Amino acid sequence: MGRWSLSFLCFAAAVAWASEEGGGSVHTTESLPDLAFGAQVVQLDENNFEHLTQAATGATSGDWLVLFCKESVPRCARIVTTWEKMAVSLTASREARGMPRINVASVDTSDSPWLTKRFGITSVPLVLLFKGGVMYSFHGGGFSIEKLQHFAERDYSRSSRMLVPPEPHVATPHDQTFLWTIGSVAVGAGLLWIVDQLLAKYYALQKRRTKRLKRESKAS
Repeated sequence: MGRWSLSFLCFAAAVAWASEEGGGSVHTTESLPDLAFGAQVVQLDENNFEHLTQAATGATSGDWLVLFCKESVPRCARIVTTWEKMAVSLTASREARGMPRINVASVDTSDSPWLTKRFGITSVPLVLLFKGGVMYSFHGGGFSIEKLQHFAERDYSRSSRMLVPPEPHVATPHDQTFLWTIGSVAVGAGLLWIVDQLLAKYYALQKRRTKRLKRESKAS
């Protein structure tokens, strides 16, 4: 057996072993650069969420499957690895069937209080699918790759849903500067009005005092 034949057999054995270890999937983390953008878990926060997902408008950036978690919650820490594997599996499966991608993302709720309030999140981990201006809640009873993938592709239709709440306005640095300026002007105007009222009372008092002194002078 030649050297090249031996190398080929070793490569084939390695691929077969990886397939068995990955539950029959030949897509490993080494294939990530060749997969679509959705194979990578996108980190979202309240600053880039609407810009990337366009969730409230119905979206031109595709569907988004988003995990809301917090590092301090033990269950969230355990689901991170599953979430990354699910992203690869979901994208590889849809690419193989020629279907549009489903973007996979995660949000750390401790860093995004506005998003937590916007979507009414009271406990984590929570998975939401944003699709066509509607958000669907995952209630699969377990965060397995298979259940999450089925939810993203078809089971979402049987879950609870609601229209995506509009994005709340968060003051930008420009807005904050404007508000500070308006506030300062208002406070300044208020102080000037108070000073003006005090001076008016002072002058009125002085005028009455002068008249009284004149009357007393004439009487004497």
